[in-house]
Amino acid sequence: MIEPRPAISPTTFRRWLSLGLPGTVLWGIGGVGALRLLNGLVSGAVTPGVGSTTTGLSIMWGAVVVCAVAGVVLGSSSLILRIKRELLATNVLAGFGSLFFSVLTSS
Repeated sequence: MIEPRPAISPTTFRRWLSLGLPGTVLWGIGGVGALRLLNGLVSGAVTPGVGSTTTGLSIMWGAVVVCAVAGVVLGSSSLILRIKRELLATNVLAGFGSLFFSVLTSS
């Protein structure tokens, strides 16, 4: 008789806790911030600075939202799927870089 294998193994849980969860949290915060900025651009509450346009900022923050969705899906799916550590570590670094540089550009 074949013994059922748990969907979440201790290895995938540790990998998710160390790399998947931080990536999900970082991209989640970045995605919410980008969505709020896009909403502000559409409603007129956020005005572009000197040398930037509404279209350019919309494209930039839209790209951040798309990357955030992909990063959250990747980080969350690492709880169930076996995803390489290198890919998860890159996801965490990209999420951190997105937040870090968005704070620098908004200052």
